[in-house]
Amino acid sequence: MSDNAKTLDDAAYSLALPRNYYRFRCVDAEEAKTKNGHRMLKFKLEIIPRDANTATEVNGIKVDGLQVYANSVVSEKAVNFHNQVRSAFGLPKIEAHETEQSQAIQFKGLECFALAQGTNEPDKTSSGELIMDPYTGKPRMVTKREIVEFAPRPE
Repeated sequence: MSDNAKTLDDAAYSLALPRNYYRFRCVDAEEAKTKNGHRMLKFKLEIIPRDANTATEVNGIKVDGLQVYANSVVSEKAVNFHNQVRSAFGLPKIEAHETEQSQAIQFKGLECFALAQGTNEPDKTSSGELIMDPYTGKPRMVTKREIVEFAPRPE
């Protein structure tokens, strides 16, 4: 965990991240398989300041250190999307027959820009009923954050 994450304001965890471009650092990357058995890279990304002197704020809340998870399928069919991810991190593109050359370790510590967003939604049971907080009697809220699109670097 970075120093930013240690000092992250509690309010940031329940913030619905506005749809915008944020700067991220890959703090972890690992190999995985999709449900269909395809190779996939899973990323743990952390929002970082756009520059050394300016914290990233949303509605007055510092969000540097907030984590977002993303993944990229690494297959011949998905090579165009995966190359967009590679480009965003400053890595060279690969050809469809070179997918084995793309390894999770290559991404760790690299930085990129990505379009991200978040939502706050009421939590529901598997049958669709609202889950109520036992102490407040109000619906339990779930905060979700996602990468919408990685921003490829100009060629």
